[in-house]
Amino acid sequence: VETRFELSEQYVWSLQIGVVGGGPHRQSHVISDTPYMGLVEATKRWDEDIYDNVYVGSCLENYGMESRDNYPLEWQIDVKIWSPATGSWWRDWRLEATNGCDWQPTSQLDNISGERWQKVVWRAYLE
Repeated sequence: VETRFELSEQYVWSLQIGVVGGGPHRQSHVISDTPYMGLVEATKRWDEDIYDNVYVGSCLENYGMESRDNYPLEWQIDVKIWSPATGSWWRDWRLEATNGCDWQPTSQLDNISGERWQKVVWRAYLE
């Protein structure tokens, strides 16, 4: 599965989710031109000061996996972030495992950053 978030120059967010290599017929696309779909009176536009900071994260949510046998032996999540402006705001990602299961996968994070981009590779595997 691949997921893509983009903020246009007109401050409109778009979300695209699809099957890697599946083509346009295997994708969903959602556009949000107002925060909270315009339902919250206190906020109207994505260019308001409250939305100046964006925090990116990723989560392994494997619902219904009841035992170690339900997990794949290994998997990988690639995150690529791009900024239209240069800056030194990139921070290394960190793991915060909170599931509490005794067969929790082992994880490894690799962070690579440039002036306008960051790439994070998250590998998880069962030992």
